[in-house]
Amino acid sequence: MRVTIITLFLIFHYCIPEKISVLILARGGSKGIRLKNLREVGGITLLSRAILAAKHAGLEDITVSTDHPLIALEGIKRGVQVFKRSYVTASDWAPSIWGVQEFIEYKPQVDILVLLQTTSPFTKSKHIKRSLEKLDRPKPYDCIFSVTRYK
Repeated sequence: MRVTIITLFLIFHYCIPEKISVLILARGGSKGIRLKNLREVGGITLLSRAILAAKHAGLEDITVSTDHPLIALEGIKRGVQVFKRSYVTASDWAPSIWGVQEFIEYKPQVDILVLLQTTSPFTKSKHIKRSLEKLDRPKPYDCIFSVTRYK
């Protein structure tokens, strides 16, 4: 079984045929800023920015994984699925991979998982498209992890 993740976005690649799903982990608690995923940048919430980037990349199976009703409502307003995160995976000390594992157990038919981070608001649809194109070219990858060099 192959796995691929993208962070800005993380892509987990499992097998063929390719069922692509987008997962946006957006918990309600935050150590620094309360409900930071609903904070606006340029008039659009961080959560909505991630959802729109996925939609503009042509991806349709988009899920917001959250423990908070206001975040769930924002996802519903944007026309995406909402997955109720467990207390454990939504805690301050839980790594993102726990949320990913919980989602994959819920939705095992996923072949490629795109993990978008709300805290990377400048992720564009073109970045997601390019990453998906690179999964099998020039050689196959199990994971693509996006970063930006800071100078």
